[in-house]
Amino acid sequence: MMTEPPELRKKLLVLDLDETLMLATETPLSFRQPDFQHSGFFVYERPLVRDFLHFAQITFEIGVWTSSTALYALPIVDFLFGNSRELAFVWCRERCSLKYSHEMMEHYYIKPFRKLKRKGYNLETVLAVDDSPHKHVANYGNLVRIREYDGSLADRELLFLQQYLASIKDVANVRALEKRWWRDGFS
Repeated sequence: MMTEPPELRKKLLVLDLDETLMLATETPLSFRQPDFQHSGFFVYERPLVRDFLHFAQITFEIGVWTSSTALYALPIVDFLFGNSRELAFVWCRERCSLKYSHEMMEHYYIKPFRKLKRKGYNLETVLAVDDSPHKHVANYGNLVRIREYDGSLADRELLFLQQYLASIKDVANVRALEKRWWRDGFS
């Protein structure tokens, strides 16, 4: 459990992995070499991910929450972050909740932030960065939706995201911010 009083803690930034910080494919991309290979996947870092993670680790408390399995995700977290012990948590599929879409006739995972609340986090100081808004349907006001990463070397999404996060890092209640058009002022 956290020992610092809530008012002294940094905001929590919850980061997704796939198509947010990196791309993993079973077939290598034709236009670039993979940064890492793991379990039959070719893993490509999103451009500027190292600079973004450095900024994020200085500015926020960091957690990773992915709907991928731990067997898949943990080596990628270690590759991206180096030392995952410095992270507040790394949560994988077992911490997600399974939902069923009658419209799509398929199951999918969501990341309910009530689980963070039980861990002592004030949701007014929690931001999620994810390319999949349906995984945050229960986290209204916490999501900063990022464009899905497709492997492009010209992608600058993390640069714009870093600028945006720097501009809101001192806001007392992040849930009160309108974040749907965050990119408009930074791209």
